[in-house]
Amino acid sequence: MKISEEIDLAWTLAGAGERNLSHVERNEVYAAIGVGEAFAAIRSLITSTAGNRMALPADLVARCASWLDFYLGHEDEQHLRGLIEDILAPYAIPSDNLH
Repeated sequence: MKISEEIDLAWTLAGAGERNLSHVERNEVYAAIGVGEAFAAIRSLITSTAGNRMALPADLVARCASWLDFYLGHEDEQHLRGLIEDILAPYAIPSDNLH
């Protein structure tokens, strides 16, 4: 995954999940993305979104899972994969229901 794709995922996920973030959390996420810490931002957004049982578009959940494949063996990988597979995927909104 290219850095630009990771940053795009971070911004897309931030836009989808921002209503579940406090002002402080939102500022931290935006600052992390702005300084190139997309992993930290995405980790925070996945954790927050899953914690709030927020439904995301299925294609965005799939992008998160694909993104995580680039971090196999990372100390947070198993935890994040569990959140994606056990919480985000079951709540995902099918793409054909978004129009």
